[in-house]
Amino acid sequence: MNFFEKSHALGGLFPQCTMCHMRFRFALVLSFVLFGCGGSSSTTSPQSSQVAQITIENMEFSVPDSVSQTDHIELANNDSVEHNLMFMDESFGVDVAAGKTVALPQLKPGKYSFHCHIHPTMLATLTVS
Repeated sequence: MNFFEKSHALGGLFPQCTMCHMRFRFALVLSFVLFGCGGSSSTTSPQSSQVAQITIENMEFSVPDSVSQTDHIELANNDSVEHNLMFMDESFGVDVAAGKTVALPQLKPGKYSFHCHIHPTMLATLTVS
């Protein structure tokens, strides 16, 4: 007698008893719910991000001493005329209308020198750590 014949003779792999069959199904479903749906948990807590603001006022940039790589950086134009911020290597530039605020992209650690292309005497450097 092979495995399948022995199994059938002993009631098969799945019990024929209706109550036993229901218990087996319940246990099977419960095991999937408890063990099969577990998501991965992260052991690292995300770094907190803050808003760092570069402001333009009286035709000058005001830059924080240093910002974190995770900070959201904004450029606020508090002047009554349009300005822009252009990196010296021209890899990024953004216009900002009078009285408006715009978001800058996430930046990798380093020093970023920039100027206002409209007003070339406006120069500054931002340090990202």
